[in-house]
Amino acid sequence: MIKSMARILLIEDDPEVTENIVEILELENHQVQTANNGLVGIDLLNISNPDLIICDVTMPEKNGYEVLQFVRSNPKTFSTPFIFLTAKSEKNDLRRGMELGADDYITKPFDYTDIINSINTRLEYKKKAYDFYDKQLENLILNITTSIPHELRTPLNTILGFSQILRSGYKEMEEQELQTIFDNIHDAGLRLLRLIVNYIFYTKLLANEHIISEKEEQMLNVTDDMIINMCNNIADIYRRKNDLVINLGVIKGKISSEHFLKIIEELVHNGFKFSQRDTNVELKVRVYDNNLIIEVTNFGRGMTAEEINAIGAFQQFNRREFEQQGLGLGLAIVKKITEIYNGKLTIDSEPDKQTVVKVLIPIK
Repeated sequence: MIKSMARILLIEDDPEVTENIVEILELENHQVQTANNGLVGIDLLNISNPDLIICDVTMPEKNGYEVLQFVRSNPKTFSTPFIFLTAKSEKNDLRRGMELGADDYITKPFDYTDIINSINTRLEYKKKAYDFYDKQLENLILNITTSIPHELRTPLNTILGFSQILRSGYKEMEEQELQTIFDNIHDAGLRLLRLIVNYIFYTKLLANEHIISEKEEQMLNVTDDMIINMCNNIADIYRRKNDLVINLGVIKGKISSEHFLKIIEELVHNGFKFSQRDTNVELKVRVYDNNLIIEVTNFGRGMTAEEINAIGAFQQFNRREFEQQGLGLGLAIVKKITEIYNGKLTIDSEPDKQTVVKVLIPIK
């Protein structure tokens, strides 16, 4: 967490400028490391962890742009605030620095307030970002610790409970009663299996997303029957085959068949999970305006804007009011797949009326 005193790396080849800036920063109680060229600066970055970098543009060995490219490509430093310091004030130089990911650009000659205001702004922004992600991590840990034990225990309790009933008295039971017990055990087993499969799928997706995104061509090769059969099987799980509506148009795009079917699977599951019996769950797949569009509509309790913005793995909403099955991984998986293929996920929801979830994957 950033405190009032920050560790600052200053990369500047002019000794007089370096001395002036160090004096300014030390008056503000910052800890300063210096490097007299870009190569030395990169070496220091490899062994230190500055809170902020101030870097000249024109330097021997490696210039400021090369230093910035290293900073933004290094997982250890890619989010470190970076301020350019240079005598060049031409528009093209400013643009190039910003395109490479510079946070600010201070031109020489400068005064005391130029440096301090820029540093304070960047450090405050970084602190707010850290606070935000700390809160997200805290919520994630809370959701994992509360959701996983519950989600594992619930289907296991169903399986063990009904199994014990069968062990102690199956000979005296009627056929219909036995069938009900078998159905409950089977449904609980499927719920547990789906939980495990989705957890493994999500972790693999996170581990391999860069590899997936770098593949040249993802050939989509699915048939209408494959989609229809999968959706019918999902509807059967919820005993709602009559509620399923499927409208398939042209199907093509740069996405793997596995990921395409996974998007549909999760969206259709969510459509049934969060809507009432005897209301439609509608799937539409089509190509429009150079996008492959997958759209699922359900008529259930819907989601608020805050819930939509908070979509993520192990995230559930209104747990106390609504019994939900799963770890909140479904939409998180859809969101991650969509991001990998540079697509867009939108959710248009009216609470207690309807929810439309739409995924757009660029064809080109």
